[in-house]
Amino acid sequence: MMDRLSIAKKYREKSDESMRAALVCLEQDHLRGTFNRSWYAAMQIVTAAVYQLLKDQPREGQPNWKHENVPFLFESLTKKTRSYEKHRHLVVAMKLLRQQRNNADYAAPDELNMTKEQAKVAVQIATKVREAVCSMMDDAENE
Repeated sequence: MMDRLSIAKKYREKSDESMRAALVCLEQDHLRGTFNRSWYAAMQIVTAAVYQLLKDQPREGQPNWKHENVPFLFESLTKKTRSYEKHRHLVVAMKLLRQQRNNADYAAPDELNMTKEQAKVAVQIATKVREAVCSMMDDAENE
């Protein structure tokens, strides 16, 4: 079993890759891929930070947390790092991002009227979540 910091590093790398993929998907008008990869970029960086900064563990036998728990884990991170007020809007935005990903993955985009503008917002949310979480992680490393 890998140690928590090694797992955190691996999830940070996954988040980096997912963010790059989201940008490529957006550029090429692959909206479903944009929503999916944006969610994963945010989810993976939160997972990395939970391994690095919190004592939480996934349920027994699970490799990570359920998707619906990730916004709450992000909220826990903001509270632990005393940045909740600064990032409270991102807690709400992560719930929207997750719903957009679910819509993209499980229903046809034209049925839900998904637009490139919405996809751009998904990328912006993922970018802001990643920036906030990376800052929390980097601050913890420098303490």
